[in-house]
Amino acid sequence: MATIYEIAEKAGVSPKTAARILAGESKRSKHHERVLEWARKLGYVRNVSAANLRSKRTHLIGLLVPFVDNPYYTQIIQAFHDTLGDRGFRVLLACSFGQSEEILSALDLFRSYGVDGILINGSEGEFPKLASERLDQFREEKRAVILLGRNTEDHGLDQADVANAEGIASMVDHLVGRGHERLGFIGGRPTNGAFQARHEGFLRGLGQHGLERREEWSSWGSATPEDAGRRALEMLAAEPRPSALVCGNDLMALGVLKACREAGMEVPGEVAVTGFDDIEAACLMVPGLTTLRQPFNRLSRECAALLERRIRETSPEPPTRLVFDTELVVRGSS
Repeated sequence: MATIYEIAEKAGVSPKTAARILAGESKRSKHHERVLEWARKLGYVRNVSAANLRSKRTHLIGLLVPFVDNPYYTQIIQAFHDTLGDRGFRVLLACSFGQSEEILSALDLFRSYGVDGILINGSEGEFPKLASERLDQFREEKRAVILLGRNTEDHGLDQADVANAEGIASMVDHLVGRGHERLGFIGGRPTNGAFQARHEGFLRGLGQHGLERREEWSSWGSATPEDAGRRALEMLAAEPRPSALVCGNDLMALGVLKACREAGMEVPGEVAVTGFDDIEAACLMVPGLTTLRQPFNRLSRECAALLERRIRETSPEPPTRLVFDTELVVRGSS
């Protein structure tokens, strides 16, 4: 197998320069492409384990999400994979399914691999005290930790989330502007921090416009499209009924659109439907789904930059809270 010394000789650079370039550093070096070209020609494979021992870093980031079959989390995974990859990190993925024991299991997995940092989406289910203690241990070991999707609690950690309540309040503004005065909310499980915040924004928006609040017009349950569609039809079968349904995410909104279509109800003629996230399928439905777009790329870039800063810093700074605004995307469903 080719060595750094052979590549350096062929490329006409010092072994130190060749080593930095092959490690992903010195990307602006004028020798960068020549060194990589000779590495390809000679079949060089970097010994990552040896490099990790020297640097005391694995260049691994643990990413924990609640589910992988939800298109929202698929977009989150892709965004972080691409952004972290550009910074020389690899992603170790785990799934919690919203279960406390799975969160703890994932943290143990990350520790066993010696990850340099963790991105943990804690929006689903209860966040166990033991998990908070484990995250504190990671920080004490100089590993970076960012908590996603749970910005209503103070865990003493760096946190990042979108402005859920403000986004939904702006959606209420939009619907009121379209003449709607009776609004319903279709949420997921009430233990989900994001849905809680979005419902708070929904109620805030109603209050700002002096609109009626009815307990039966706020529905909680499974976040599957099928369950959301079933609950929506139940709400729409009662009298009086909402003229617009604000859904807690796009996946539930797509289920509501399907249920309305199968029930012979016109959207938006008889009922308007809105979502949250702007997953890829949102613009493919007929009618297209009015929704709130999350800034996936910006969120992943800024979180990656914060992770890298935490990993390299010698004197820890106070926790940072990143909050990202959503963007109203108006389509045919409203």
